[in-house]
Amino acid sequence: MIPRQPLLNRLGLAAGTQAEVIRERHGHSVLRLRSDGESFVLKLWPNAESAGEIAAYRLLGQLGVPTIRVLGTTESALLLEDLATSPRWRLAVDDDLDRPGAVEGLADWYRRLHAAGATPEAGLADLPGEYDGLSVEALRRTGAFLDLGRESAWARATAELGRLLDANRRLPQTLIYHDFHVSNVAVARTGPPAAVMIDFHLLRSGTRAGDLRNVTSQLGPAARRIFRERYGPITRSETIIDAPLATIGALCGVDPSLPRLPRWARALRDEVLDGTLDHQLDSA
Repeated sequence: MIPRQPLLNRLGLAAGTQAEVIRERHGHSVLRLRSDGESFVLKLWPNAESAGEIAAYRLLGQLGVPTIRVLGTTESALLLEDLATSPRWRLAVDDDLDRPGAVEGLADWYRRLHAAGATPEAGLADLPGEYDGLSVEALRRTGAFLDLGRESAWARATAELGRLLDANRRLPQTLIYHDFHVSNVAVARTGPPAAVMIDFHLLRSGTRAGDLRNVTSQLGPAARRIFRERYGPITRSETIIDAPLATIGALCGVDPSLPRLPRWARALRDEVLDGTLDHQLDSA
């Protein structure tokens, strides 16, 4: 989807702007634009209803949560600074997740997100919840697909799902990023170490435990310790309730059309079989 000049005009870009497609999927396009010697990244959606990331950036700006610079928006277009040329930020690489400064920067960013998300201004009621897609029917379908339907732990999780979700809703709720991966991290090029997340299409409401698990599960042991120490403690209740929901929620998210299960899904399936899920349910 190459942007037309009227859209570029609304974003303050001159005639003659050059566009290069970075990624295009399901009508959503990401482009690199070059205009007057500067480079930008433009995200385009087919309509305003599918452009929820625009509202997410706006909300984070209003709450004072750091992001890369937003340079312009329309109802279905988002113009951002280009991390390839930004003087402030660059896209992270795997090695950054082993650097103490970058990991501490990540912990600082998540702490600010969660603190801001716990305020009334965050409007959590208007956002999807972390486990909105979980239902008894979803567990039954997943149990059949993964051949877990006759496992006692899966049957127990299905029977107790309503209680688990109720318990989770009674815990402190906040904004959660929900999509941690090194490709979604920007780190400071110069100055004091700092990090911010990018790509907010999955911003939603949930508990801190799930969001922090999403990060620390992708860090090495030393980086995980640094992150946890920098972020600080959370309540034991959040961690205990999150554990079984994380297991069944992730398994319910496995795409049944895949030719084979991803490694992480096989590991979680093993936790249903080896008694881990039963232990999580006991604790919860």
